[in-house]
Amino acid sequence: MDDETPREQELRRRYRRHIFAATLVYVAVLAPVAFWGGLDGTSPWRFVFALLPLLPAAWMFTVIVRRFRELDEYQLRLAFPGVGAGLAAAMLSSVTFGFLSLAGLTLPFTAWLILFIGGGTWRVVNQFTGASKQF
Repeated sequence: MDDETPREQELRRRYRRHIFAATLVYVAVLAPVAFWGGLDGTSPWRFVFALLPLLPAAWMFTVIVRRFRELDEYQLRLAFPGVGAGLAAAMLSSVTFGFLSLAGLTLPFTAWLILFIGGGTWRVVNQFTGASKQF
């Protein structure tokens, strides 16, 4: 990271601050929804509560998109293999879990597993390409 300009360093720090804050808000919204939202009940409000975490998730999405827009051409070349691998891992794991479900094996928290597989793959590939410095 020594080869970054002061502006690039500030943009990276801002991204990390914002994504950390958005993640904290997401967890702060998700916990009450999971425990007191009545998601397994019959009230129509359960759908509203289930969608409530989309607000901080939209913030996270915006922060990530803004960060990609700030990257220069070289940084983008480093970052895109991780994004592609993460997306491919998420898609393949979702299809795999879907077929396992059709076969009768239902795993709990499958959506979360897909999220962690895709995000984890993105992170690992970023380590190998050097893009981890940018995120």
